[in-house]
Amino acid sequence: MILDKSQLLKKLIYIISFAMAIFQLYASTVRTITPTLLQNMHIAFAYVIIFLTAIQKASDTTIGRISKIIHLVLLAAAVAATAYIHINYENLILNVGMAEPVDIFIGFILIIVTLEATRSSFGLPIPLLTVICIIYMFAGPYLPGILYHGGFSFNRVVSTLTISFSGMYGSLLGVSATFVALFMLFGGLLGKSGAGKFFMDLAMGIGGRTKAGPALAAVISSGLMGSINGSAVANVATTGVFTIPLMKERGYEPHFAGAVEATASTGGMLLPPVMGVGAFIMAELTGIPYARICAGALIPALLYYLLCGTSVVLHSNRLNLKQFDNSELPSIRQTLKHGFYYLFPIIAIVWYMCLGYSVSKSALAGIKILFLIFVLKILFDSPRKLLNPKSWKAVSDGLVDGIKSLVGVAATLACVGLMVNCIVSTGLAHRLVIIVLNLGHNNKIASLFITMLIALVFGMGVPTTASYILLATMAAPALVQAGLPLLGVHLFCYYFTIIGAVTPPVGNASIVASRLAGADYNKTCICAVKLALSGFILPFIFVLKPAMLMDGSLFEILEVTLTTAFGLIALSALLERWLLVRNSLTDDFLLAAVAVILIYPSPLWCSVIALVLFYLVLYNQKKRKPAASCR
Repeated sequence: MILDKSQLLKKLIYIISFAMAIFQLYASTVRTITPTLLQNMHIAFAYVIIFLTAIQKASDTTIGRISKIIHLVLLAAAVAATAYIHINYENLILNVGMAEPVDIFIGFILIIVTLEATRSSFGLPIPLLTVICIIYMFAGPYLPGILYHGGFSFNRVVSTLTISFSGMYGSLLGVSATFVALFMLFGGLLGKSGAGKFFMDLAMGIGGRTKAGPALAAVISSGLMGSINGSAVANVATTGVFTIPLMKERGYEPHFAGAVEATASTGGMLLPPVMGVGAFIMAELTGIPYARICAGALIPALLYYLLCGTSVVLHSNRLNLKQFDNSELPSIRQTLKHGFYYLFPIIAIVWYMCLGYSVSKSALAGIKILFLIFVLKILFDSPRKLLNPKSWKAVSDGLVDGIKSLVGVAATLACVGLMVNCIVSTGLAHRLVIIVLNLGHNNKIASLFITMLIALVFGMGVPTTASYILLATMAAPALVQAGLPLLGVHLFCYYFTIIGAVTPPVGNASIVASRLAGADYNKTCICAVKLALSGFILPFIFVLKPAMLMDGSLFEILEVTLTTAFGLIALSALLERWLLVRNSLTDDFLLAAVAVILIYPSPLWCSVIALVLFYLVLYNQKKRKPAASCR
């Protein structure tokens, strides 16, 4: 059989992706490569895969042929530039500040290929912002007021951003080449291991025994998978294919089914132990151990899903939907019996982190256990198959899937490294701190609100990781300077860049979910915002009350967790206008008061009064319930 050029390119991309996976595992295990050279090889692989993919996808039209030629030139330039860096690394280190013309030329090429690789992977916003920041380095002397700086020459700009190894080759690309690479490989392997079906069946078994069965299954499964794959949009596209039709079949409105999937998938990036790429960056930027970040993020993440899950249950009760028959549901016992081992890799990662091991070692432990699962599955099927290359196809496919998810992140982090270096080297970062504090008039709440608005704007059009890095550079220092806790501030920024995935007018996760559901986008987006409302509220609480991040006494942690939980349940009942039966106007008024008192950090005596009011609403609705059910 003769393969066409597209198929040959596809096979070549597969082979190079597999080679990159093996390189990343080797580098993480043996650790004989210096950090900068590891970053250089990491980004070189990424460039090759991105540009080959662009060539393979280009059409045979005139524009497509021009695109192929451009990307072929960029591919050759990227390979030559990264090879030059690798060969001349020691000389470049020794000659920092005294770059030769050829060094500047190579640095300029790296900037160009990084911009295009990022555009090809994630679209125009990040490269465009980076270009604006680079222009700002030249234009500073001609700008007024707070934007003024002394200016940079062309050679100094290129040197600062590339061959001095402080811009593109900075900590962000280092995170991509280590932590992120391993977790992407882990996610790819987990996806090909059959764990997806296990988690889906487990979610259906747990959540399917109520009227809210399919929707609760969507919440649970999307939360579990979203935590691992680190992308709200990808998670909607993966799990939504199963959950959205199931919800619609059971009687949920299409826009509600799409909103549930979008909200649950978005929250996956807030849920430990993985939390997407941003949490690794947070550990690097703040110096806070990754395990501490995960521990702090746990309670807010569970409370996020509490509002979503409660709303789903109340909505299902209001619609009086039919429950699944037990015969239609997977048995939890049988599901665990045949797939319990899929929990071991995740347990291993958490266990290693709790013991104080590095993120890399924890991820490697998860990968090793996954690999062992693959081997045991082959052995139980037939020991002879261990020698059959086809038996290992799932492993190689999983590694390749992980790399395909990784290369775009690598290019983007390199590009954001350029942008952040522009902001820092010009002194703009420090001046932005002053701007945020002045806009907020040194008021904590006002400064937080301004940061929230900026984060939501970034979160709509810029990838989550890049959005978070920009906020961590521009706004977080101002909030910390205003006296707010470091971890709370960074999680605050992280939350709002993630919530942008369901926030209009863009809401990427809502767009994909509405298409899968065949629903109106606006209705889906508005409903998703209601379901994800806790994501807008919780960041303000844990910044003002760090006990929610497990920073306080046991009593303080329990108090803020329980009062917020009851407040979110009251808020959910208010939004759905249903608790046990349809709310009266008095019920709505009381629930609104309860929600405000319990959610906003209040004195304990106020919380006790609010809980009494909540009980009164429950008591009155319970008395009305028989009459309502008779009608």
